[in-house]
Parts: sequence; C-alpha cells; structure tokens
Amino acid sequence: MVKRVYSWGVATVTVLGAGWLQFSLGLDHVPHIPFSRPDSAYLSSLLRGGAAFLFVVPAYCLLGRAALLLSGTERRIARSFFVTLLCGVLLYDAYLFLAGHFFPVGTVLVLLPFLPGLILSSPRKIPSLLGATMRDARSTWKCLGGFERIFFGMTGLAIALAFLGTASPPTGMDALVYHFGLPSQYLVRHTLRLRDITPYCYYPQVAELASIPFLLLDPVGIGANLFCGLVFGGLVIAIGRLVLEISRSRTAAVCAAGTVATSWLLLEITFQSKNDLLLLLFLVQGIRLIATAETKSPRLGALFLGAACAVKLIAAAAVLPLLVSILITEKKRRRWEIPFLAAGPLFPWLVRNLLLLHAPLPGNLASVLSASLGQPTFWGRIRHLGLSFVREYPSGIQGPIGPGLLALVLLGFPAVRRNKPAFLLETSGIFSLILWMLFAQAQARYALPGVTLLAAAGAVRLARQGILMYAILLFTCCVSLGAGVQNSLRNHPAIWLLSGRTDLPGAIQPWLNSYRLQVRANRVLPADANVISIGESRLFYLKRRATFDSPDEPQRVLREAALLGDPARLRWRLLEQGYTHVLYNPAALAVSISAGRGTARSGLNGIPILRRMLGDLEVVATDPHWKSVSSRTGIGTLKLFSLRNKAGKRKHAREKFKKSPPSQRTQIFRSDIPSMPEPNTITVIPRRAQPDEESPGSAIHR
Repeated sequence: MVKRVYSWGVATVTVLGAGWLQFSLGLDHVPHIPFSRPDSAYLSSLLRGGAAFLFVVPAYCLLGRAALLLSGTERRIARSFFVTLLCGVLLYDAYLFLAGHFFPVGTVLVLLPFLPGLILSSPRKIPSLLGATMRDARSTWKCLGGFERIFFGMTGLAIALAFLGTASPPTGMDALVYHFGLPSQYLVRHTLRLRDITPYCYYPQVAELASIPFLLLDPVGIGANLFCGLVFGGLVIAIGRLVLEISRSRTAAVCAAGTVATSWLLLEITFQSKNDLLLLLFLVQGIRLIATAETKSPRLGALFLGAACAVKLIAAAAVLPLLVSILITEKKRRRWEIPFLAAGPLFPWLVRNLLLLHAPLPGNLASVLSASLGQPTFWGRIRHLGLSFVREYPSGIQGPIGPGLLALVLLGFPAVRRNKPAFLLETSGIFSLILWMLFAQAQARYALPGVTLLAAAGAVRLARQGILMYAILLFTCCVSLGAGVQNSLRNHPAIWLLSGRTDLPGAIQPWLNSYRLQVRANRVLPADANVISIGESRLFYLKRRATFDSPDEPQRVLREAALLGDPARLRWRLLEQGYTHVLYNPAALAVSISAGRGTARSGLNGIPILRRMLGDLEVVATDPHWKSVSSRTGIGTLKLFSLRNKAGKRKHAREKFKKSPPSQRTQIFRSDIPSMPEPNTITVIPRRAQPDEESPGSAIHR
C-alpha cells in the first residue's frame, strides 16, 4: 500500500511539473478553434476514405491469416492482428508486383487477391483478431500500478492523436510526390511498367503498392492516410510487446511504448504519411519473430526484415548488422536460411530494375550517400544527431526525436551479454548508427531504425532501474506529448477540417500551391492527356498521365531547352515524346534553384527558351489565386499549357466549351485536338500549316 501511494505521488508531481514547464515556456498557446459544421465535400471524402480503410485493412488481415494457416505457422502467431496484417501486405505486394507488369492494373486485378482470404478465412475472424488485442490491453491495464497506468494512458492518447491527425487528405511532400503519387500514376496508366516518368519508379515500393487498394476505392487518399495512423499504433504496440517478451517486465514495456508513442518526430512522420513507419513496424516485428521465444518464427521474421529493406533501402543499415549477428550466433541449420529469406522481398525489385534500367539500383541513389552536396562530416553527424533529440531543424523533418528516447538510447549502449535478444538489439542498433553516420543522408529520421533498436534495448535495462528513471521518462513524455498536440492543432489540417473552420481547398492549398490548378485540370483535360510537369513534382491530385522530376534532380525539359536552343524545336521535341500539355510551377522551380538542391541549377540556360515557348502556347487552365501573388513576387502564375495549340488559336472553341453542358464538354474538347502522336515518331504527327512559322525541319537543319 505504501509503495502504491509513493508511486502515485511521484507520478502526480512529475505530471504537474511537466505541465508547469509547458506553461512557463509559453508552450500552452493553442489556437482557438471555433467548431461548426464541417465542409460537405470533406465529409463525403471522409466517409469514402473510412469505408475504404474498413474494407482493405480486414482484407489484408484475412489474406495474411489464410497464408499463415496454409503454411503451417502456429495459431498463436496467426492470431496476432498486426502480424497477419503485415503478412497480407507482403503477400499482396508480391501478387501485384507480378500481375501488374503483365496485365492492366484495374479494379479486378487490384481487388482479386482479397477473394481467397474471404473464402479461406471467414470475415468473422476479424473481431477475434481485434478482440485478442483488446484483451491483451485490458489484462495489461489490470496488472499495472498507478505509475504505469499514466504511461499507458499517454500511449493511448498519442495513438488516438496520430489516428485523428491522419483523417485528412495527404499533404506531405513525399506522399504527394511518390508515396501516394506514384501509385496514383499506376492506376491512371493501368500498368506498373513505367519508365522515366520519375526517378522514384526504380526504388523498392512495398509501401507504395500496399496503398493502391486504398487509392482505388478512395482517390482523395484519406483511407491511405488512415492506414498510416494504424501503422503508427502497430509500431507502438510492437515495441511494447518486444520489450515485454525480452525483459518480462510490464513496467518496462509500458514505458518503452509510451516513450515511442510520444516522440514528436514519429508523430510528425505519421501526419506527413511517410513510409518510415512501415519500415520500423516490419523491422520490430521481424526481430520479435526471430529473437524472442514466445513468438518464434525465424523464417517469417526473416521475410519481415527483407520487407523493411524493400520499403526503404535505408533499412539495410539496421538489417545488415542483424543478419551478421544471426550468422555468428545462430545454429548451422538456420545460419544461411535467414539471410536468403531476408533477400526475398528485395530481390524482385532489383531484377526489375536490371531489366528496365539495366542496373539493379537507381541512378540517383548516390544522393543519399555521405558524399552528397552539403552533407556534414562523421563528427558533425554525431553532434547533429544529439541535437536532433531536443530541437527541430528548419529544413526537413529532423527532430525533435524526444529526450525520452535519448534516455533510452543512452541506457541501451552498455551491452548486456547475459540476455541474447537484448545484446542483439544493442549491437545492431550501434552498428546501424555507425553506418548511418558514414553513408546515409544526414536527416535525423534516417537514423530512426538504429535509434529504435537502441531504445528497445535500453527499455530492457530499464527494468532494473529505480523509480527516479521512470519519473524522468514520464516527465519527458508529458512534454513531448504536449508539443505533439500543439503541433497537430497548429500545422495539420485534420482538426481544422473536422471543426468546420476550413474546406478541402483551404486545407490543402497552404501545403500544395498547385492544388486548385490540378483540380481544375482534371475537369478540362481529356482522359488521354499526357502532362509534362516543370517545377512541380507533387502531382497526386492530378488524375492524368504525368511525368515529373524529383526536386533534387535536373529538370529534363530545361536540359532539352538548353540543348536545343530554340522554342519551336523544344515544342516539337515534347510533341515527339508524346506529351500534350505542360504544367508550369515557376514558384516551386524558383525554390529548388535558390536552395541549390542537387543538380537543380543545371539547365538554367534553358529557362529563357522555355518561357518563350510557353508564351506561344495556349493557356488551358490557370490558378486565379496566384495572380496576386505573382504580381507581388514577380515569379509568375501557375498555368497549364496545351502543346498542340498556339495562343489565341482556339478562342472560338474555348467559348463553345464554356457554354456547352458538362456532359458534352469532353467531346467538344477532343474534337478540336488532333490525335496524340506515338512516342518517338515525327512523321505521324498531325499538324496544321502555319504561314507565320517555319517548319520544324528547317529549324532542326538550321
């Protein structure tokens, strides 16, 4: 009784101290949010996204459960909700990878693999899978004391916050460029055999393929965003289960889960819909299945480790030390089996790149190495990582990781040789951080695999610490969670949309300045339009065929313009390559050039040629919002141009288009456009003679 009262007293003083610190530092300022009826368009999108989420997630679980039962895996593993979910994702990706390269990617192909799961594993098993997770949570709550219950409550609040923060359309840059943007292009083009539309085509795409069913049922992307919130919750639960199975201490497990759940950086990654969460979930579940005796399934764990690398190649920094440790410590029979199985999820992507790109790895992979422009030195990275635990950097998502995780990482450095799983976590985490400091990109989020492993190892050692260490962790977690709540209320659109303060365009436009232009382009462009984008790579909301370059890569159109040196020849070259329209975002292009990202400055000589060509083309759509901005900054207005028509040539057709009913607009628009040329052919391009323009042949020979 005295111990319980003492524990509750220390916890109360710690929480009150954290609250006083937030008020004294001015961190309590939360913007006033007047609640009203939400926007009807957002509500309909939210209902559709929620329906897609509630269909695809159980379908993944049933598919994974059926595969586990057919493979002879123990039923206790097949009853785990998140293990079956990851198995379903991995099996679905393998199917879609093979089928999508040979058959059209459509509704039937995307939803067909869910049918065997519904047949072999009844949908009634879903409540039992969720019920097992809820029973574990309830039994854990009953066994905890007052101190641990505060940690448990903060963990649940952080998971609810992450899930609520994803109840909006995607707004993160990487999500709009390729996490969701590339799967959207797969659905628009009906194939996975894409070449040269963007450098991201040649990266492993386990997370991207897993989002295709969500985007098929919900093109706005709210369902895929909600899946990121679910993955965050799965990561927190997996960390807690891993620490519990190694240390046999519920207190250490709850503290580890709460520290990870309240990390500001992990919450921000969830709001930004990045695939780092799925990488960490595969990594932690793989270690659980390999190292712990309670859920031991080394073969499945090896597949999960390989899937982590297939989500993002940066996971190799954490997986390679694990595989080396397994080769040294595992029995001879399994010594080589686990590395070969771990290579399975990544091997098909390397073969695909070898066939399409004639190289197993993408050409711009060197940009993530330490030799890249502006990367700090080895010792500079150590200082950078240390500061990333407690401060936020202005460029990129680099912190704060959280002082609680820093405390667990410091606890995880001293090796515990008596506990083999803990020793495996510690050595793998240390070598992962060393590899990150030597080779990987300097952003702190790329060190998260090593930080997560060391934090789990530190939580194992936490079981032997006193109440003072628990009080320190509770204090830091309260501060981190408060910062996460304020960040979500200030900077992310979900709360503003749910409260009715803004509508969809008002919520997305601050994150994506070309959102209104892309929505308008969807209304005016024909279904077979082929758009080349200059300066804008965040084309998720443009539901047409599009080609774009990474912000860190040279713009291909600028290179062509600098090489050709003539607007007429540049226009003809783009028509020859099969493009029909040009989307030009001068503001985004100016930001890339001024920041000096990668080789974005190359091709600057082509900008005057490009502007002269665009000045001769007809404007199909523009964003009125940016007219006032361009008048103040002088950068220019966001516009969509037609390569097939010169300025002023289709004035009559445009007036006819505006006056016609919506049902006839597509036919009127198409009737005035010549058929799209085949790629790499000049002779078949239909073109009307222009008396005031020289022929393309004379321009080329000149």
